[in-house]
Amino acid sequence: MSPLTPTSSQEIILLSPPQASSSTLTATALPKPVAFQPSPELKTKIVRHIKDDKSLPLKPEKRSRMISDDREREAKMARSRQTERMMTTLGKSNNPITNSDLYSRTEHFVSCATGHQQSNRGGGSAGAATYWEVRNAKMAEQVREKKTSILAGCVMYINGSTGPKVSNLQLQHLITQNGGRFVPLQSSSCTHIIAGNLSGTKAQKHINGQGGRGASRRAKVVRVDWVLDSIDKGMKVSEAGYSVIHDPSQTNLFNAFGTRPKAENLDT
Repeated sequence: MSPLTPTSSQEIILLSPPQASSSTLTATALPKPVAFQPSPELKTKIVRHIKDDKSLPLKPEKRSRMISDDREREAKMARSRQTERMMTTLGKSNNPITNSDLYSRTEHFVSCATGHQQSNRGGGSAGAATYWEVRNAKMAEQVREKKTSILAGCVMYINGSTGPKVSNLQLQHLITQNGGRFVPLQSSSCTHIIAGNLSGTKAQKHINGQGGRGASRRAKVVRVDWVLDSIDKGMKVSEAGYSVIHDPSQTNLFNAFGTRPKAENLDT
């Protein structure tokens, strides 16, 4: 058999091994993690929460056995008989309506996930508030260095997508770099809600609460352009032209004089 030879359309290329690099590897020293030091007020809450957990009364063995025996007997009864027994033993220790031990038999978790599918403030978790205070305090220590104080005093919550101009993470960095504060959960401390659009239910709920008690302290629902324009102009601009919710029944000075806010005039 004759050896293989390249045809006119083929070419033999000799492959040489790559040259050894002359550069020497340098060891990179990783920064040591900084120990978290909570504020005195937060430390008091943490200690109190730990003491409350340890001081929870433990049920005696005898009482637990008695309750379990009663439940086994009730499980063998007819449903009508079970209902009658529960209604006639209201207030007693073995009654599942007035003395339910579901809380002690439930394993509670506090999740960091936020979304419509996860409830982060369930009543079943006694330490949820303390957990979020500690988490927010740690996040405040890890924020980037502030460049300006344009958004000082603003506590912002991002509701949904921020649009094509800036990503959610970039907006969080812009808020913290310019003196503002970003929170992962909406609360009464929020001064601004950044949203592209709100559902009809949320918008109507916000409109209904505008004339009620504490309406002056309600969070302003604005577009992401308000943050970007404030940073671009170097000052906190008015939220009037960036509002997401428009109440046709609510009159204002712009409607009285037949004008529109500046931000809307710029769009036309």
